[in-house]
Amino acid sequence: MKTPCADERISTPVQKSDPLQEIVGCSRLIWNLKQEILRVAKLDIPVILEGGSGSGKELVAQILHRLGRDGTRLVALGCGTLSPALCENELFGHVPGAFTGALDDAPGLLELAHGGTLLLDNIQDLPLEIQAKFLRVLQEHEYRPLGSTVALPFQARVLVTVNQDLARL
Repeated sequence: MKTPCADERISTPVQKSDPLQEIVGCSRLIWNLKQEILRVAKLDIPVILEGGSGSGKELVAQILHRLGRDGTRLVALGCGTLSPALCENELFGHVPGAFTGALDDAPGLLELAHGGTLLLDNIQDLPLEIQAKFLRVLQEHEYRPLGSTVALPFQARVLVTVNQDLARL
């Protein structure tokens, strides 16, 4: 079965279970996007998805996850929705006594995403001090929950979205 594009030269064969079918359109740009998704999906590298609000970045992230790590967990965080302290706790988790009220262990999204995919939506909104800590996670493949002295391993596909020009920021 082929996509319903008028131009046969840019149509792509698809199967019923093909997640690329969720991307609607048949222009050369859409065809190129689908080809890039297929190329990147199997690579175990961080990916930046750039585009305006409502352009489908999160859909592309979900498709990349399904094509590359289907059957594992996809964990997402909207980076502009939390204060810096809550954002750090949400990502890294904490151990008892890490701060007032921290009575139990609380896994962070890094732990929950281990072995799967971590999606950070609008990473440009992540506070700079958290960005620096997260860069270390990407470099060292480990992190420490808040209040802990023990580093935990981090192995997950990292996808980030931005709705602004990162070079300009």
